[in-house]
Amino acid sequence: MRSNIPCLALLLSAAACGDPIPSVPAETDATGSSTGNDSIVIDGTSTSTGGSTDATEGTADSTGTSSSGSSTATETGSSTTDTGDSCGNDMIDAGEECDGAELADETCVSQGYPAGGTLACSASCQLDATGCHECGNDVVDPGEDCDGKELGGQTCVAQGFDAGILGCNEDCTFDTSVCYECGNGALEPGEICDGVDLAGETCVTQGFDDGVLACSAACMLDASGCISLSCGNGVIDGADQCDGADLGGETCVSLGFAGGTLACAAGCAFDTSGCTTCGDGVLDPGESCDGADLGGLDCVGLGVGYTGGALACDASCQLDPVGCTPTYTIGFCRLQFPLTIDELAGTNVTVYGRFYAAGLTDMSTGNDLAAAVGGWVGYGPDGSDPAVDPGWVWTPAVPNPGWDGNVFGEPNNDEYQADLVVPAPGVYDYAYRFSGNSGGSFVYCDGDPGGNTTGYAPADAGQMTSL
Repeated sequence: MRSNIPCLALLLSAAACGDPIPSVPAETDATGSSTGNDSIVIDGTSTSTGGSTDATEGTADSTGTSSSGSSTATETGSSTTDTGDSCGNDMIDAGEECDGAELADETCVSQGYPAGGTLACSASCQLDATGCHECGNDVVDPGEDCDGKELGGQTCVAQGFDAGILGCNEDCTFDTSVCYECGNGALEPGEICDGVDLAGETCVTQGFDDGVLACSAACMLDASGCISLSCGNGVIDGADQCDGADLGGETCVSLGFAGGTLACAAGCAFDTSGCTTCGDGVLDPGESCDGADLGGLDCVGLGVGYTGGALACDASCQLDPVGCTPTYTIGFCRLQFPLTIDELAGTNVTVYGRFYAAGLTDMSTGNDLAAAVGGWVGYGPDGSDPAVDPGWVWTPAVPNPGWDGNVFGEPNNDEYQADLVVPAPGVYDYAYRFSGNSGGSFVYCDGDPGGNTTGYAPADAGQMTSL
């Protein structure tokens, strides 16, 4: 191969003088590809001629570099950079259970949470099940219909059935196997009859002499059309279920209804039209509510001072205000007088307590009453906490009729009183408690001048010695 060193010297000399650098042709083979193996350094830029360059100006293949006006030397070797910890690259590597959104097809269900939920991956690439639902803890978590006996207030009626008993499956989904649609003509579990399907029963099989057996709207046998030949003598005999006022001790409840008034039909069969079927979603006589039917009432409409919240219906079809917003907040209370009692067992001692509730007790200087507000005086074991000790005994208190807050320098407070009966000989603590939500919660008060605002302390409770 011909040496290019003289040419190189000529080029460098021209560059030093500021003259244009002449083009130096590379030795080419028959295909027009450069085969030179030298490098030229111009103004700090290295141009490799050791690669195989296409004859077209400014184009280079992967092992050499050529461009119009500049070139970059490229080595054909390779190097590996150590990236350290691979957690966070969205690829599950050795020692990782997951990485980012890649969970290896695992789910809450596959991890042993049948109620489902959201499985995640922690920052250390380990599976994180904190978002999974723990079915079986008697708490309805997100993603669960129910949990154990906790049905979230749902009933068969709320699930679109006419009646029945709603249950909860082991996977925390509703069990509607004993819910039924009364009136569809099909005899289903939980029904005694449905429409004309009386399950083969007749007046005779029910113990009557004749008549027409029917099915009530609640899918229960209606024997009011059955006839007993001994009916009308006021005595239950023969096939009589009842006779006149003689119901044989039976009631609506004993017959499987929630309540109501049982009567006797002309044919000496029970007349259950006045009985209530709690749970069918229909407000019957004797019911305050049924399912979602609250009789048009809400917490405010109860008329006892609730300001809002969620009124509910309990299992016996009576209104349940436990979810209603507490009417008043007890902001302050104190055991007022006396602070010590030393009396014989059985002695009645009048004990006074004061409290403050914004929007109530500050309405006047006398006692301002509200149905949801109450006070109690109680005693319990010496040194115990009445909020947690079940050994305390409580007596309801009433507003002190002689109270005038201006006279005692507490115009915004009200005062209650109660007679505490000194118990069996021994040493006891006593205190007051007040509630602003009909006994749903309590504030406990010792005799410290700051009352409950400084927290309840057994050492500040009233001290009673029964002699």
